Amino acid sequence: MLTNLPIVLVALLTVQQNAKGTADNVVPHGEWTGACTLSGELNKLQKRGAHRLTAATGAVTSYIRQYLKTHIFFEKSNSGIYTPAQEALLQYYAEKTNEALSSVADDKVLKTATAIRDAGAAAAAIGGFIRTLDQIAASGTHSCLEATAGANSAKTKDPLGSAPAAGCEEDPGDLTAVDTATPSLTGGGYSAPNYDEDKSASSNGVGTAKCVFTKAKASNHMLNPAAGDQNIAGDPHYAGGLFFLDTAGLKRRKLDNAAALAAGSLILKRGLLASGHIDQTPQNFEAKKPSQLTADAAFQAIFKRIVLKETTTPGLQGPDLVTASKKPWVTTPTPTTIMEVTSPKCKYPS
Repeated sequence: MLTNLPIVLVALLTVQQNAKGTADNVVPHGEWTGACTLSGELNKLQKRGAHRLTAATGAVTSYIRQYLKTHIFFEKSNSGIYTPAQEALLQYYAEKTNEALSSVADDKVLKTATAIRDAGAAAAAIGGFIRTLDQIAASGTHSCLEATAGANSAKTKDPLGSAPAAGCEEDPGDLTAVDTATPSLTGGGYSAPNYDEDKSASSNGVGTAKCVFTKAKASNHMLNPAAGDQNIAGDPHYAGGLFFLDTAGLKRRKLDNAAALAAGSLILKRGLLASGHIDQTPQNFEAKKPSQLTADAAFQAIFKRIVLKETTTPGLQGPDLVTASKKPWVTTPTPTTIMEVTSPKCKYPS
C-alpha cells in the first residue's frame, strides 16, 4: 500500500493543478492592443457619422435663412418688383435648399443613425471583452493578457473601468460631431496589417501568464473544471465576433472582407460595414460672393433660364455670361447684373 502512495499523490496533484485553470496561454500583446485600436477607430466612425448629420441639418437651416433674408431684402428694397437677376438669385437659393433637404430625407438619416449604432455596438463589444480579460489576473503571476510582446508575461490588472489600451475606454463620453478620418475602415472591411487571415490569438511562449479562456475547445476547463475532460460543442465568439474559440485555441477573425463574416461575428460585421454608410460627403452651406456665383454651374443655368431666357444649357459661360447680363432691362429697376445683385450699394444682407 505504501509503495503506491507516491503514484496516488501525483494523480491528486495533477487533478488539483487542472482544477485551478492554469491551462494554456494568454492573448498576445499585439492582438489585444490591436483590438483596442480597432475599437478606437469605430468610436471615431461614430463621431464622423454625427458630423454628417449635423452638417446636413446645418446646411438646410442656413440655406432656408439665406433664402428668407434675400427675399425680405428684395421685397423691402424694390417694393415687390424683382429684376430677373434677383429672381434668379432667389431661385438659386430655393434649389440649394431643396438639395440640402434631400440629404436629410428619412431614409438617409435612418441609414446614418443605424451606422452610428452599429459602430458603437461593435466598439463596446470589443472594449468590454478586453477589459474583462484584463481583470482576470493574479497580481502579476497569471493573467489572460500578455504584458509585453513576445514574452508571455503576466499583465497586472488596471483599475476597474480604466482602459488597458487606448480605444478600450469604458466610457467614451458624449458623442461629438467630428469629421475624423479612419483610413483603415474601408467601407468593406478593416485594412490594418495582419487582418487578412484568421490568426491565432493565444501565445505559445513559455512563461507564467496562462488563461483558460484561450484553451482549445477539447478538454477545456470551462466545463467540468475539476476534470477538464469536456469538449465544448458550440462555437463561442467574443468581442462582437472578433475572437472565437477554435479546436486549436482562441483565434482572431480576418477582417479585410466584412461581408464574408458569418453568424457569431454579425455585430462586428455591421460595425465594419457602417463606414460605407457614413462616408458620403455632406452638403455644406456656402455664402458665395458675386464673382463666385458667376462660376457656379447651378447659378449659371438658372441665370440663363430666367434672365437670358435660354432653354438649353449650352451657351455663354463665365465672364461672357456677365458681359451679356449687363444689357439694359426694359421697365425693370436696378440691379440687373449678376455682379450688381450682391454689390455694396445694394446693401445685400450677409
